[in-house]
Amino acid sequence: MGPLGCYEDAHHGAPEPPERAPAEQSRRPSGCSGRGCRGCRGKRIQKNHACEMCGEAFRDVYPRNRQKDRRSYHVCSHDGAVHKPYSCSHCGKSFPRRDHLNSHVRRVHSTDRPFGCEHCEAAFATKFKDRVRVRTVRHEDKAPGHVCGKMLSSAYISDHMKVRSQGPHHVRELCNKGFTTAAYGLTSSCASFVEKNEENGLLFLELNPPNPWDSEPRSPEDLAFGEVQITYLTHACMDLKLGDKRMVFDPWLIGPAFARGWWLLHEPPSDWLERLYQADLIYISHMHSDHLSYPTLKKVAGRRPDIPIYVGNTERPVFWNLKQSGVQLTNINVVPFGIWQQVDKNLRFMILMDGVHPEMDTCIIVEYKGHKILNTVDCTRPNGGRLPMKVDLMMSDFAGGASGFPMTFSGGKFTEEWKAQFIKTERKKLLNYKARLVKDLQPRIYCPFAGYFVESHPSDKYIKETNIKNDPNELNNLIKKNSDVLTWTPRPGATLDLGRMLKDPTDSFKQRPLTWLCASTLLSSDLSSMPAFFNLLATVRCKGIIEPPEGTKIYKDSWDFGPYLRILNAAVGDEIFRHSCWIKEYFTWAGFKDYNLVVRMIETDEDFNHFPGGYDYLVDFLDLSFPKERPSREHPYEEVRSRVDVIRHVVKNGLLWDDLYIGFQTRLQRDPDIYHHLFWNHFQIKLPLTPPNWKSFLMYCG
Repeated sequence: MGPLGCYEDAHHGAPEPPERAPAEQSRRPSGCSGRGCRGCRGKRIQKNHACEMCGEAFRDVYPRNRQKDRRSYHVCSHDGAVHKPYSCSHCGKSFPRRDHLNSHVRRVHSTDRPFGCEHCEAAFATKFKDRVRVRTVRHEDKAPGHVCGKMLSSAYISDHMKVRSQGPHHVRELCNKGFTTAAYGLTSSCASFVEKNEENGLLFLELNPPNPWDSEPRSPEDLAFGEVQITYLTHACMDLKLGDKRMVFDPWLIGPAFARGWWLLHEPPSDWLERLYQADLIYISHMHSDHLSYPTLKKVAGRRPDIPIYVGNTERPVFWNLKQSGVQLTNINVVPFGIWQQVDKNLRFMILMDGVHPEMDTCIIVEYKGHKILNTVDCTRPNGGRLPMKVDLMMSDFAGGASGFPMTFSGGKFTEEWKAQFIKTERKKLLNYKARLVKDLQPRIYCPFAGYFVESHPSDKYIKETNIKNDPNELNNLIKKNSDVLTWTPRPGATLDLGRMLKDPTDSFKQRPLTWLCASTLLSSDLSSMPAFFNLLATVRCKGIIEPPEGTKIYKDSWDFGPYLRILNAAVGDEIFRHSCWIKEYFTWAGFKDYNLVVRMIETDEDFNHFPGGYDYLVDFLDLSFPKERPSREHPYEEVRSRVDVIRHVVKNGLLWDDLYIGFQTRLQRDPDIYHHLFWNHFQIKLPLTPPNWKSFLMYCG
């Protein structure tokens, strides 16, 4: 197990920079002024406003508008632009705020210690609750931890259990309450499930063994040439030949993803459909449409509706929308996390949960004759940061850009210069994270994939030009500088023969990234040695990696927009939208309320101008009302402009708002500039599993 970073530009779900634990909004009564309000004394003030760059949360109300000041200087810290005008006269250290300077003087330079421990003579300059707590628990009686026996004060047992627990086989009960919801508690060294009830009782679940892939370990056996072959088809889709079995990952091979926002960059091999027909099983990592492609699966179901498909047991079922999709698949298998699924005597696989988005994202380990293939797909923190080391082949995403942030935002700081710098910085962070991850895990071979999409529709030209993505070769070169890991940048139809690639690990050519091999050797070689070089190059590449035939089309230069846009356009004139009361019906169905946020929804044309005859309305989520004007109380505000065909298609079919946000089909403004996690998380992940009953609605309206 190698240490992992906690950060990735991610997909889907971490559209805006990486999220920490969701910050709940406090339910203060109207007129509450915050910390000094008598009605709120003793109540927990929760944090709602998250930094878009690191996810740090801030409280929603501060006296004298300190909230805005605290968040603004924090955001500046990411650019190294924090102004620190307040200097300490004793030591010269500077601070961005006067209260920080005063606190520093009291703690470091003052001899006054007014805050004492009630059990001993220890005293402190400031009433910092964690420092006083640390001192107080020293005097408490200690009890042994349930897992390791370490003697701990009662105040620390819960935190210690989170570190020592792993999930999901053995229960550690800390109370006797019943439980209804589950969360994935994480640390840098382990992952644990934490279940809680409505009264915040906790239940920790421990993995045994700590690394589930180590259960029933198998020693690697020699692989015959051609016995294990991995063929790249497109985006996140791989075709794996494993002995006499065929397994396919995440088949997206036709049509768009996220309504009409994403299209395939690569031209799939001409035999892609036949390959899917021949698959013995298909793994689909999560419900996003660049991995769960209903147009692709509809083709497969036409001949093989009973093809075995395997998904993880996520909170939001991967195939939650199967019935409405019209795709006839009859053999979908939902499997638990962290348990080997045996395919035959040589082949097994294990699905693992993502640590940041456990409700939807998964990754997979495939093992054949003791040789492991790790596919982390889009997971931001796969398995909570605990993964097998020295696998034979590792695949992961790399590109970034899988989010509407910040390209679809405007107003305030969102200038073109700010967006460009932010995108550049975030892509660099993602490259460094992936390179460090590969260095830590030390796979024999690494393959960057699951990032080959393009915003090819003409109306999305701005997004295509702005949403710069990482180059896989740049990542491979970065990996090469820090490790001896072999890298493979795949082209559609290219096949990696794992047995051949592992046969001679000391080969000097194989120790270099294959994408770098040709250029570096050509530039440094004597021309007289070229024939011998090309013979050797052909031997290495043709045996270890079989490239597609010469002249094969690699990149798509045209897309069949028509059939898919017609499906979206059909919703525009639907009878539902002849009745303005559809707005109340839809948002009541959505079930999001009791949250202080007012959103203005505007239906637009292709260029995000008002759609003639389209709806323009307000939704007040505090009481789920639909006022004509913004309320007089203090409230955050967002304006969401959405292309009319997409928003009506989403509303009609009860789809998640990922089609709008990740698909770049909105333009957003907000005041103040705050990311409302609870709002977006609900509409992107937590909408009801069944669509609105529009038939009943029309009968009532009629």
